[in-house]
Amino acid sequence: MGYFYSTLLVGIFFLKNHLSYANVIVGNGFGNCNNRESKYVKAYSPDILNTIDKMAQKRALVSAVLFTTGGSRFFGQKVADLNS
Repeated sequence: MGYFYSTLLVGIFFLKNHLSYANVIVGNGFGNCNNRESKYVKAYSPDILNTIDKMAQKRALVSAVLFTTGGSRFFGQKVADLNS
């Protein structure tokens, strides 16, 4: 199996009203995923491409929300949390 990856950019928009197309982008986030990550290395299913794309979408959305709202000040991963 070859090397597959997905990289996405997600934007967060402020909608002035539902009738206007004058939207303002207030934040964005990048997300990526590839089949060389430890949980996907041994996966040979044809669905792995969809899984990789969905994981990249999820990471981009989480990144955009954390950066736009400043949520990374309150939410994060600590090594102690990962081991328990």
